[in-house]
Amino acid sequence: MNTRPAAAYVEHQCRTCREPRLIAISRYTAKNYICSPCNTVITKDQPHKKRLAIGRAAKLRDYYARIKNEILKAYGGDPPHCRCCGEATIAFLQIDHINENGAAHRRELFGPNYRRAGWRFYLWLRKAGFPSGFQVLCANCNTAKTHLGVCPHQENSNQR
Repeated sequence: MNTRPAAAYVEHQCRTCREPRLIAISRYTAKNYICSPCNTVITKDQPHKKRLAIGRAAKLRDYYARIKNEILKAYGGDPPHCRCCGEATIAFLQIDHINENGAAHRRELFGPNYRRAGWRFYLWLRKAGFPSGFQVLCANCNTAKTHLGVCPHQENSNQR
């Protein structure tokens, strides 16, 4: 069964062909007032529109990477590295709550969408002036600390 609501149609002048046409307006489409035949032509004959979307995505990826790098440098030194094992590959590094209260803290900051905080958490760290209580760990150390309570690197150093 299709759960998507039917589109509402309004009589409006198409932006592309300038003809008065029935234009589909729904909550899934923006009110750009392009009729269906013109919209089909645009998507088929103007591949640069797809390139523009890809370009926007690349700019956002770069922006998020700059923010992450700034946060990692603030908490993990320059160049940033894992506090536990010394891993320095940026793709593996994450911010860890030292007091192990990460979920509760994100829930307090972002409400019911706390699991989808992602880069918004990095923006919050920067806006809050890099507060204490955070450290840089690699994904392995952070996951081990979450599930085992202590990283195996720390267990090994304590046994020596």
